[in-house]
Amino acid sequence: MGSSSETTSLLRDHMRRQIGLLVVLIGMAACSATPPSPKQHALSANWQRLPDAELPAGLTDLDVTGPIMAAGWDGGFLIAGTDQKTSRPALFTSSDGRAWRRSLPRAANGLARWPIAAFGESAYVVGTRGGKQTVWRSLDGTSWEELPLAAATGSTLSAVAAGPEGVVVIGTDDDDPETVKIWHATKGRQFDTPLINPVRYYSDTPTAPLSADSDGFLLVCGVGTTVAYTSNNGIDWRDISPGLEKVDWLGPAARYGSTWASFGYVSDGGPGSDETPDPDNPFGVGVWTRGDDGQNWSRSSKLDPGRLPDAGVAPPVNAHVQSVAVSDTAFIVAGNADYVGAVWTSPDGQVWTKQPTRANGFDKIFQFDAVAASGSRVVLVGYGPIKTNVWLGQVTLVSK
Repeated sequence: MGSSSETTSLLRDHMRRQIGLLVVLIGMAACSATPPSPKQHALSANWQRLPDAELPAGLTDLDVTGPIMAAGWDGGFLIAGTDQKTSRPALFTSSDGRAWRRSLPRAANGLARWPIAAFGESAYVVGTRGGKQTVWRSLDGTSWEELPLAAATGSTLSAVAAGPEGVVVIGTDDDDPETVKIWHATKGRQFDTPLINPVRYYSDTPTAPLSADSDGFLLVCGVGTTVAYTSNNGIDWRDISPGLEKVDWLGPAARYGSTWASFGYVSDGGPGSDETPDPDNPFGVGVWTRGDDGQNWSRSSKLDPGRLPDAGVAPPVNAHVQSVAVSDTAFIVAGNADYVGAVWTSPDGQVWTKQPTRANGFDKIFQFDAVAASGSRVVLVGYGPIKTNVWLGQVTLVSK
């Protein structure tokens, strides 16, 4: 992976971007049934890195200093980012997670910061066509139908989410970045006139700020002031921030069954800081959960650090969560621990098991930037010292 000093420098530079401008993204939250009891079932997972030679040009050359995003739906998977060699937007699609092809809408000349979402039979891409903000929809990941956005001129679009309650796009006004605009399409085909400032706070969060679930949408604003909003229709938004006051950055988030899980980080203040740890809110990466009972967010159990002599066994201060997805059986969380790729799974949002690192080749990369699920199939996108890499996995339940 190159010399020790070069590797350390590259990782430190990239981690600084992640704390200030994290390359964090949400594998879109899938809608699912009530999770089975972890007392009766366990998760089984297997992972395979796809050979570079089998991936299309550009997919192995995504720019890791900008967002990389993945999404899964009935039609397969999407991966979006920026081609490092051309600096142009790049979009790839696969029906099975193994065979990939380029699939950027022909007229698209730019993508939003967090540009893709998928649910059911449809996939969505948010970007620009000749400077005009627009949304494209596809049923197969190949042919794209343009869906215009009303009153989008002079706006910067940030993210999109899709679920049973439709599609939501969020952006800000170019002249006044504190003015928030939210577009909603009930059937995912025709967008309403945008809502203006439906939430009291929004920032250019380093996480993909939107996710969808079976009951609506979640919006998180994750730097400095950490707040969260929920909507059951994409129009009426409710502040559900209590419990997140001590989180320094927030996101990503997903829901499985009746449990929302959001991943954040509590900073130790850096070298020379006199901050003291709070036993109930320790430094480092953490999981905050919220159920359907209306209770506040609360910090969940710790992410499993792994077991020596495996690679990447690290305390929470040396771990980061970049992306979360929901398969038909579990949460799947991806990021890094001690500067190597890390993946965790949970059937209930409370117990988080780390996947073996060396056995799956995760130690060959610095971190995973994106995870997406379609049924039991899972795609991971990570990067090493030279190239981006793709893993294909299967996560299933087995009886204890």
